[in-house]
Amino acid sequence: MLLVDNPEYMNCDVLIQEGYDYKAIRAKYEIEPDTLTIIKAIGKGYFSDVHVGMLSMPTQSIAVAVKTSHMKTGAMNAEESEDILRRQRQALKDELSIFAHLQSSSAGGHENVLKLLGAITTVKTSFCILTEYCECGSLDSFLHAKWKNGAFEDELVFDANENEKVWKNQRDSNWADNYQSRRDHGSVTTSDLMWFALQIARAMQFLAAMNVIHRDIAVRNVLLKSDFTLKVADFGLSRKLKENDDNSYYCGQKGTALPIRYIAPESLKSGRFSITSEYWSFGVVVWELFTFAEQQPYSIEFDKYGKSMHFYEFLAKHLSSGHRLSLPEYVPQQIKNLLSRLWLSDPKRRPSFQVCRKIIRQELMESCPNILSNEKASHHASEHSLFHFDDEDVSEEAPKTLDYTQLEFSTSAPPAREIQRTVENDKERRKKVKRRVGYLAVVFIAILTALVFTLLYILFREKEYVTFSTGFTTTAVSPTSENNTFLHSNEEATKLLRESAEQGNAYAQFNLGKIYQEGKGVNQSDEEAVKWYRKSAEQGNGDAQNKLGVMYMLGKGMEEVCRSHLKMLSNGIEKPLTKEMQVCNIILE
Repeated sequence: MLLVDNPEYMNCDVLIQEGYDYKAIRAKYEIEPDTLTIIKAIGKGYFSDVHVGMLSMPTQSIAVAVKTSHMKTGAMNAEESEDILRRQRQALKDELSIFAHLQSSSAGGHENVLKLLGAITTVKTSFCILTEYCECGSLDSFLHAKWKNGAFEDELVFDANENEKVWKNQRDSNWADNYQSRRDHGSVTTSDLMWFALQIARAMQFLAAMNVIHRDIAVRNVLLKSDFTLKVADFGLSRKLKENDDNSYYCGQKGTALPIRYIAPESLKSGRFSITSEYWSFGVVVWELFTFAEQQPYSIEFDKYGKSMHFYEFLAKHLSSGHRLSLPEYVPQQIKNLLSRLWLSDPKRRPSFQVCRKIIRQELMESCPNILSNEKASHHASEHSLFHFDDEDVSEEAPKTLDYTQLEFSTSAPPAREIQRTVENDKERRKKVKRRVGYLAVVFIAILTALVFTLLYILFREKEYVTFSTGFTTTAVSPTSENNTFLHSNEEATKLLRESAEQGNAYAQFNLGKIYQEGKGVNQSDEEAVKWYRKSAEQGNGDAQNKLGVMYMLGKGMEEVCRSHLKMLSNGIEKPLTKEMQVCNIILE
């Protein structure tokens, strides 16, 4: 891994290649940009995005979390864009400084603090920080899912006399032995929540020992490994205090966005942050654990009492009046007492992280002691943990400060293989989806083409042909043809045509008029011919209109002047003139 204590990859005297936009902020953590492959986004913060990526190393590739800025500068002018990039670079420099300081101890960090793996600070538009990858994501998402699925199991139950609550471990001798089985089945117990609180207290004590205040500790900024190991992360607001000064504090800059729901009352008023104000924030985090982060701190109280006020004004008034966050019934009494002390108005009276650890550990020894003993052993054997830590909590007398010489470093990172398999599976799934979509598209186009041709054929048939289907077989006849031939006798054809004509069929009326005009199968009758031609012509049949006009002009069927002939000719459809029409026009002229 790209760390100073890993000689295979790190060199404090590493030279940054020429041609980069900047010199490296911290050369010993700088990596080559082409060794990093970003796979997909896994989280979004207020100032940055987090992606999962693969870091290529000489012997293997490992999964990493990549934190990048999500501020876009494309729509800005050159001066504004340069200012944004400058501030981004400074923020990255501040966070890198905190990471480097936390990993400056002989052990290289702490088991419950996120591990820095490297950074890219030499490319102008690709600033990023690389940290270890936690496969289970943020703790708040994990808690939300468990609460939504009803996976919480309260280990506090009433005793046999229904007088007071006791731990299930006190009623069931096998309860403690089966804690891992409960986890495997997706359950989260009261002991698991206390185990989370204990790990966060460990991390916070480590930060305090390194004179670092986090200023943004919350379950959303805590990451979870598959073995229930927690990693405190997101040091964007963290600052280093002066060393060897118990009264040291950091004064926040004006305009800095801060999570006021987690901030101690004295910090709200003065803008000063210290280790004792971190104690208060830790209490809010424990409250989040036991409420499964379902609500933001003080949101219920604000909705009930402070809607007419600005939230900052409400919170300051609410806390100064002595009000505190309400706790669920299933919170153990010792944890309730601890939170009451963490939320004391006097910072000096709040219990230290060392005291918090001791109280939580004692409660865990009552509820599920196997978690403490087995987790210690599993951390030494786990391949999923980058650090192995001898838990001094097992000792009754905890030292004032942590003994970091007991930390060990391991470069194994099995999540990389899992990420590679996931990427390959995603690619294969995408290929299958594309193939299926292609098949469906071909079938759809074929069906659509067949429907279009069928529709065109039907429309063509209706427009060009008339087929009589009233019980006898005929050939299809064109209404403009002068040589209509029927397969059956003229009398039968005339009968069927009359039935159809009387029902209003314009083509049948036209053909019936033609039969009367020519005297085929019936007595020749110009009057009948004119009658049926008129009915067909009135329905817009152009051929009937032409025929009727010719008969009017010749004086057949009725006494009519040429004016009627001209009127019928003007209503005819625009067609090439027939021989009869040409004769009529010559006569009229």
